[in-house]
Parts: sequence; structure tokens; C-alpha cells
Amino acid sequence: MLKRENETIEFKKSSGEANDAMKSVSGMLNKFGEGTIFFGVKNDGTVIRNEITDSSLRDISRAVYESIEPKISPFIDTIVIDGIEIIRLSFQGNNQPYSSRGVYYKRVADENRPMSQIELLTMFQNKHYEDNWEKQLTNYTEEDIDDDSLIAFYDSSTKANRLEMKKYNKSDLLTMLGLFNSGHLNNAGYFLFGKKADAELKMAVYATKAKINIIDMIDIRGNIYNLVNEAIAYIKKHINWKIEVGSRKREEIPEIPEKAIREIVVNSFAHAKYNENSIHEINIFPDEIEIYNQGTFPEQYNPNDFIDNRIQSIRRNPLILDVLFRSKDVEKSGTGFARMSELCKLNSVKWKYEKLNKGFKFIFIRNNVTNNVTNTVTNTDLTDIQIQILERIKFNKNIKVDDIALALDISVRTIQRGIKLLTEEGYIKRIGTKSGHWEVLK
Repeated sequence: MLKRENETIEFKKSSGEANDAMKSVSGMLNKFGEGTIFFGVKNDGTVIRNEITDSSLRDISRAVYESIEPKISPFIDTIVIDGIEIIRLSFQGNNQPYSSRGVYYKRVADENRPMSQIELLTMFQNKHYEDNWEKQLTNYTEEDIDDDSLIAFYDSSTKANRLEMKKYNKSDLLTMLGLFNSGHLNNAGYFLFGKKADAELKMAVYATKAKINIIDMIDIRGNIYNLVNEAIAYIKKHINWKIEVGSRKREEIPEIPEKAIREIVVNSFAHAKYNENSIHEINIFPDEIEIYNQGTFPEQYNPNDFIDNRIQSIRRNPLILDVLFRSKDVEKSGTGFARMSELCKLNSVKWKYEKLNKGFKFIFIRNNVTNNVTNTVTNTDLTDIQIQILERIKFNKNIKVDDIALALDISVRTIQRGIKLLTEEGYIKRIGTKSGHWEVLK
């Protein structure tokens, strides 16, 4: 007895159902690129004794040939289950979308549903993009490379032992990475390291969930390698940090793990769509941090599939992904979401996502919601010491006077005077005594 049907396995009672089985072939190929259909099995997995002849196998082969476009080369054989011989049809293909007698199907659980016009158009566009964009040659040459970016990549990747090149050479490095051919950079090479690459990064901090009251906003253009670092630095600047002081040293702990932030930002750039006006967004709200790119997430999956099922990474930009992998910024194995999820779980950080028609949005949910979503105090009426005290109280409402003094390397008496003035001026308020906490009022 076989296991139940699923998204890549289907049962048919006999070869007489071969034509109907082609819908499943189309649906499985479009969603997973492979699948298996067993002929001679009931829906519950019980095998049925059928007379299997050469004609039975030919009927199935003919159904595949006459129904499926573009053509595939399936493997048809017989196997024995519970002492009964049945037919197995195995197939795979990477030339999506596939149709069965002119109709395109998608696999949903153990059913096959006709694809909508929008779904079909999206699949065609994504396939065209994947087949063409990265390797298309530009008019740019190695002289158009941002040398600082490329050298920084070389240093990072060799240090990570993911690049074997004893001595830096621009042309050889670009050629080895598949970014340079016949004296010209391809699209992937120029967007990764070009001096005047035009990828766009919009970053903003908002006072409320509505995009009305803007606290900070920046719009920059450049190459992918530099923009990744800009995005990560911006998020780190505008999140809350908790300062913990031990017996020997202090430790600054972000509200969201740095490695989780880096994983999502890098993956966002690695899997974005660049053949149009490429826009990346970082939006920081009091309760959420959104990271958006124009690359749609694979229709058949969601991030939890890569976490729970360890699905192989689906690479929209394999050349760009390879470069970021070599610099140890991202893994190619599809484990990035799993690592991010584990880090967030360990730090009690929740997350969610939104699959959009023209993009993908990943959202970190913030635990430490405050009225001020920036973590830099800029009030010029305060002294530098008072500003630093206020910043640390804002980062950690439970921080003690002794810990502030140790962190700033300032006497306890000076910290006490600063706290007294901040309290009198209405910046902070003490709630409780020894076991109490600070409240930032402005």
C-alpha cells in the first residue's frame, strides 16, 4: 500500500485514466518541476490488480506526448507493490509554464486548478526574466566598476574562504564570477559593482503606522553591494538597543538580532527583480520594520515552506546570489529563512510577510514600541552627557544609575545630577523605586 496523494504524487486506477492524469502532470511541473503518477492505485493508496501490456505503457506515453507542451521526456516503468504490478510515470522539466491540451494548471494540495490569466502572465514574465536579464551584456567595461566595492568583496570572500584567488586582479575576478565577457560587463556585474549602477533604495522612519508624519527619509541610488550595507546600517541606526553591563564589559543588544536583519536584507536584494526600475524600500514604523523589493515570491511557496520543509533555494538571480554567497552574506541552500526564524525565536521576535502582485514584503514585528522610533536624541538644549543618559534610558527602561555610569565612564554623582535635571525638565519619570523603571516622556 502506498502513502496518500500529495502535491507531487497522484494515484490513478488504471492506464485508462491517462488523459485525465495529464492535468496533474501540467500542475506538478508548473509548481515543482517534477512529479510521479501511479496507475493501478486507489485514492486511499490501495493497489489494484490490472492487466499491464505494452499497449498500456504506450497509451500513457502517447497521452504525455499529445497533451503536454512544451514537450518532456518522461520515465515510464512498472514496479511491484504488495505483490501487485503497477505502472509508474515519473517526469520533470524546467521550461514552465506547461499546458495539458492547451490549458495551464497549477497544483493545489492533491487537486489541479486552471491557472488564471494573471498567474500565467506572471509565470511567463518571471521565466523570461530568469532566462535573459543577468547574462545580457551591457556597454560598460571594467573601467566602469566601483573599485572600492569590488576590492571590499574580494577581501570579504577570501577571508570567508569562499574565493580562491591569491592575488587581486579585476578582470580575472569579474570573469571568474561570470560577470564579464568579451570586454563588457553583463547586467549582473554592473548592478553589483557598477560606479553608476541605478538600483534605488528608499528608506524612511515614520512616527505612526500611517505614512504621514515622517521623522527621517533618504533616497539613494547605487550598486547592490553598497546598497546592502546602507540598508543594514540604516535599520541598525533606527532600532532600539538594550545595554547590558556585566562584571567585565558592557554589551549592546538590538531589539531584532543583527544576523536576522542582515539575512532578510541580503535575500531581498539577491532575489529582487532588476530589469525594470528597481526599487527597494525600508520602512520603519513604531511597531514594525518593513523590507520590500519588486521581486515576487515563488507563487507555489511561502517562507514557512523553506523553514519547515528545507526546500532548495529558488534563485531568481543566480549570479548575484553567488557573489553575495561568496562574501558570506547569504547561503545558497535555501536555509536563510530557517536561520532567521530561529534567531527571532530565540529573541522573542515575531515576523510576518506579504506576497504582493508586484513584489514581496517581509515584516519584523517590534516588541519595544515607543513614541519615538529613532534612537538618537537631538535636543540642543541638553548637554552631551544628558543626551547620552537619555539615550541609554530610552534603550533600556530598567537600566540602573551605576550601569549608566559604567557605560559612559562617568562618575555616579555626575549621572545623578544629569538624571535630576532630565526629571525636572520633564524628559523622564521614575516609576517605582528599586524595582521600578524609567519612562521617557519626551
